[in-house]
Amino acid sequence: DQGVWIANANGHVTRFDPRPGQLRVNADIAVAPELDAIAATDPGPFVWAISTSQKTVYRVTNTSKPAVTGSIVFSSPPVALAVNADSVWVATQDRKVTQIRF
Repeated sequence: DQGVWIANANGHVTRFDPRPGQLRVNADIAVAPELDAIAATDPGPFVWAISTSQKTVYRVTNTSKPAVTGSIVFSSPPVALAVNADSVWVATQDRKVTQIRF
C-alpha cells in the first residue's frame, strides 16, 4: 500500500498518502505532456496511465521511487484502460481492445 495515485492533466502522476493526518504527496513524476486516465492494482508492480493526445499508454513502477519504464504507442488514441494482477487492457478510439501481459 504505497498510497493513492492520480493522473494530472499536466502530464504528471502523483501519489499521496490518504490516511488522516498523513495527507501528503510522496511521489510526483512527469510522464507525458498531458494524461487522461490512470489504473493500478494494490499491491501491484505498476501503475498505468494513458495520454489520448500522445496515443500512448505508459508504465510507471509502483515503488518508493517511481519511474516510467515503458510506453506503447497506438495508431488510435487510447480512451480507457483496466488492470488486473498480470495484464492491462487498453481500449482505443477505433473500438479495439488490446491486452498487454506483464
